[in-house]
Amino acid sequence: MTKKLYTHFNPEVHKIESKIATVRTSHHCKYNINYHIIWIPKYRKPILTGKVVEVLKAIIEGQCQEMSISNLALEIMPDHLH
Repeated sequence: MTKKLYTHFNPEVHKIESKIATVRTSHHCKYNINYHIIWIPKYRKPILTGKVVEVLKAIIEGQCQEMSISNLALEIMPDHLH
């Protein structure tokens, strides 16, 4: 059995270097908080394909808008997402 190789997240593709450095402001503070979240299905099964990818992207983008979070990049591979 051969292991499949997937393209991994590349910040240059999304041009997020400047977005990561963005300092946001509030009434009495300035901040720059970035999270890198990786989600992996149980046993790393390659189930994130086809229609699942479309639905998952829609859910994540909807939640980001609802919570006023800016999503810098989203990459979905068959066995994990960033």
